[in-house]
Amino acid sequence: MSSTVYQAFVETTKNWPANTFVQVLPETAEIYSIASGELTYQGALAAIDSLKSSYRDAGYGHGHRVGLLLENRPSFFLHWFALNALGVSVVPINADLRAAELEYLVGHSEIVLAVALSSHHEVLRAAAKAAGSPLQIIANDDAPPPAATPAPHAARTPDTQTECALLYTSGTTGRPKGCILPNEYFLHCGHWFANVGGIASLQPGKERMLTPLPLVYMNAMACSTMAMVTTGGCLI
Repeated sequence: MSSTVYQAFVETTKNWPANTFVQVLPETAEIYSIASGELTYQGALAAIDSLKSSYRDAGYGHGHRVGLLLENRPSFFLHWFALNALGVSVVPINADLRAAELEYLVGHSEIVLAVALSSHHEVLRAAAKAAGSPLQIIANDDAPPPAATPAPHAARTPDTQTECALLYTSGTTGRPKGCILPNEYFLHCGHWFANVGGIASLQPGKERMLTPLPLVYMNAMACSTMAMVTTGGCLI
């Protein structure tokens, strides 16, 4: 039984290495200015492990938090799983946040690095300055800079109770609440969805799932994503 999201992805890759993990449709590719096509589990894992090595060599590890402002691009998954392998929690950042909301999130989450679309770097820098945060900001393809602080729990091996992600509520009745979600939460969502049955029955190695929901919310990030990872399916 896998104890982290990364380990679950590794196990699925062993079973279905040639299966498509993510398919980028032409219309999606045009909107996001990325290449269309398919990324297999084996290809994704190679990219994930390369990123994992880069983050580890730069000093990122168990107890750090890293923000991801990548919308619903395949790169979101690659950075998430690479960081998860090291015990780093990810903080999905909504690209539509206003300046004050972004300032609050940057300060409250204590992220040490943000991997973000270049078009959002300026507003992130402004938010970090206003929050008094020494946040470092890079683009998806940039090498991570050296971590500004040592990993708080570097000696601990990531497990089911390790923080996997910090997701924020919408803040309808007040400031958004940060929800600390461990690996166990994501693994449970994936297994639950895979075994719920009925009209949502998932066949191992055969499913393709289209979800219009943003990855900054738990439904797409935990339920849809992990259901496909659990069963070797494809995200569209």
